[in-house]
Amino acid sequence: DRPYSKYVQELSWSQPSRAESYNYELSRWSSKSKSWERIESLQNLKQNNVVLDIRQPSGKYRVTVVAQAPARDDSPAAKLDFFMEGGFKNQADFDKAVLR
Repeated sequence: DRPYSKYVQELSWSQPSRAESYNYELSRWSSKSKSWERIESLQNLKQNNVVLDIRQPSGKYRVTVVAQAPARDDSPAAKLDFFMEGGFKNQADFDKAVLR
């Protein structure tokens, strides 16, 4: 689901029928190298959501998810680009920014 705000703590996606696990990748756009740099990659993730690290710097991010099911080919990669406000030292700083 597309984040409703630039203050993102968690990403979730719909669960296709028969999907049992997901390959997940989070990347951040680097203006220096003009390319996407992988931040996090998880294989065989059982749940259809991930909690993001609010300490990551602000910027443009891309999440890529591939669904997996037994005896079936992997789904095509679903990609979503979004802006995330980050660089928070702790949850209290994050909550304060959201309330502003």
